[in-house]
Amino acid sequence: MVEDYEFIRTALCVLLERSGLEVCQAGTVAQALAMLDGQDVAIPDLTLPDGSGLQVLDRIRSEGRPMRVAVLTAIAESKALALAKGADVFFSKPLLFEHIELLLDWVNGAT
Repeated sequence: MVEDYEFIRTALCVLLERSGLEVCQAGTVAQALAMLDGQDVAIPDLTLPDGSGLQVLDRIRSEGRPMRVAVLTAIAESKALALAKGADVFFSKPLLFEHIELLLDWVNGAT
């Protein structure tokens, strides 16, 4: 989970952990890139203090990592770009309850 707003990051991580997942947290691009090894899923926000979650997505795809990527952002206009760069799914913030359920299902492989 790559999100610079600690409250949002912590809340989503708690939900992911309650669904039985181990979750790593990062608040910056640099932190996220340092944690890629051994991960199955990445959920980067696009707007981060030291760059863009697209940098995380680009690194994952350029290295051929078999990770699924769900982009999470308040910038809905970025959907086409994120998907073109190889994001598997896109979630717009603010996340409604239904979107959180879809995200949890997606991470757990249900959708």
